Amino acid sequence: MPNFIRIKNNPYHWLVNDAYRRAMESNLVGKEQLLYERAASGALKDNNARTIFTFTLPDGPQGHPAGGQELFVKRYKFKRGLFNIIKSIFASSSALTELRISNYLIGKGKNTVYPVAALEKRKLGITVDSFLLLKKLDGMTTLNEAGIKSLPRDQKNILLQTLGKLIRDIHNINFLHRDLHTGNILLKQSGDLAESPDLFLIDLHRSYVLPEGLSRARKMTNLAEVSFSLWKILAFSDVVRFLKAYRYLDFRPARLKEFYREVAERMIKIRHRLYHRRAKRCLRSGSRYLSSRRNTPENIYQTFTRRMEPRIDFSLLIEAHNEIVRQASFPLKHPLIKHTANRSITVYGDKTAGGKIYIKEYRYLALASRLKSLFGYHPAKMAWVNGNNFQIRGIPTAPPLALVVEKDPFWLWAKRAYLITQEVKATTSNQYVMDTFISASSASPPASRWTSGRAGLRCKFIREFAFAVRRLHNNGIFHCDLKANNILVEDQPQITQINPFNQFTQRWSFHFIDLDRVRFSPRISMRRRIKNLTQLNAAMPAVMTRADRLRFWRIYANGLVSPGREKSVIRQIMQITIKRRHIWPG
Repeated sequence: MPNFIRIKNNPYHWLVNDAYRRAMESNLVGKEQLLYERAASGALKDNNARTIFTFTLPDGPQGHPAGGQELFVKRYKFKRGLFNIIKSIFASSSALTELRISNYLIGKGKNTVYPVAALEKRKLGITVDSFLLLKKLDGMTTLNEAGIKSLPRDQKNILLQTLGKLIRDIHNINFLHRDLHTGNILLKQSGDLAESPDLFLIDLHRSYVLPEGLSRARKMTNLAEVSFSLWKILAFSDVVRFLKAYRYLDFRPARLKEFYREVAERMIKIRHRLYHRRAKRCLRSGSRYLSSRRNTPENIYQTFTRRMEPRIDFSLLIEAHNEIVRQASFPLKHPLIKHTANRSITVYGDKTAGGKIYIKEYRYLALASRLKSLFGYHPAKMAWVNGNNFQIRGIPTAPPLALVVEKDPFWLWAKRAYLITQEVKATTSNQYVMDTFISASSASPPASRWTSGRAGLRCKFIREFAFAVRRLHNNGIFHCDLKANNILVEDQPQITQINPFNQFTQRWSFHFIDLDRVRFSPRISMRRRIKNLTQLNAAMPAVMTRADRLRFWRIYANGLVSPGREKSVIRQIMQITIKRRHIWPG
């Protein structure tokens, strides 16, 4: 890079833009501790990977023009481990990589943040710390925070066309951004957006240039990443406009249809991978979760909790739970609501958590279950991860608060575990149907008729119930035990809301519980859909007539099953239901 010079001040190695050389040499070279002090005192963002803060460059000698400028500084933290140590010896640091990529894009005439300098701290050839100094841009905001959803149609179209042209141009210069989403694209609005919006690429430390060119698969994956992030803030029709802008003049219908289908398939896979990675964060300390470990001569206790203020002392609740379980007798008494050889559930009132708290104890008595826990596949851990996965995907469930695992100190397998969740003020779906829609004054058997005066309410309930199950499956979630008792219905007649996925007024909220047997995948097969529908069909009370069940099916299967296959699928559901010994209503 001819416009950058190297400055060594062991253990620090600088790569400085020539325009800022005098200001750096007089103010920061040899005074690197200023950056550490500023990072500790005024960080804009701080996590396990990097710290972001601003630094005002002091005036240079003889009023140097670079003096007084405010710089944007990113500190990339050193990641421990043998692989990262070896990688830091042979590969450039993230700060140096981003500086080179930024300089490359500027040389090609593309908008990005102007690089000022990169700093690496090396010990025995290992890069243990690195800083990237960038020229701060004023009046900029990321696309996902710019409120582009509320823009007029003509301005939104111009913005999407500009975005499509930007992605097409960087692909044409063989540039691949490996973390391309709306959070890493800045919008600089100079006057009216109808004129020409300026878009800037940022966060380039994982990007690279391929001289041989980008393959079609890499381009499609890049497009799917941008499309998925756009889909979270705009309608899918706007995503299609962006894809058309990327295609430029190639509007052949057959090619466009195949193009959209391929991008949509990749978007589904990206969504599954993104949510899965986010859910795994609940097993380690971070910005939202806290992990701790306590060793005793008898046991090892691992605790995973959500970061909450004020904090709840879960150890006291677990001690109270264990005491109640030891004194268990039949019939069960409050707060013990379930007690078997392998499971126990207690409930406690807690004002700190904003309601009741449920503690579900898993006891691993069999050798097979303990061996599974040795590799991390015990039900309590899966329920904890799955509960957080539900919340990330926006599917209602009982909010998970903590997981405490008690391990054997010698064998390191789990002996027992405690899953702590917050109460959901709701009723099981089968009980709600019985309580709400059966006429108390009817002389006929309660299982035979719904309340005649609530036909309209009944149809709305079935509609929302079908949409809830369909949304569960469309998010790639397969509940292995989707019975009526594992779906809680929260009735909010006074607090209705607009469902963002299906445009109708939503009165009921359906919460899915008992998540230790839930599987996630990009798509749910028809076989698994049929299994879940059969479980629901067999578990719902006979008060639901055949007409009600067919209405549920038509709403659920709209657009999923071709008209020619509907009878075949319904026949399968009925045959499996009969095998489950369900009494079909008359």
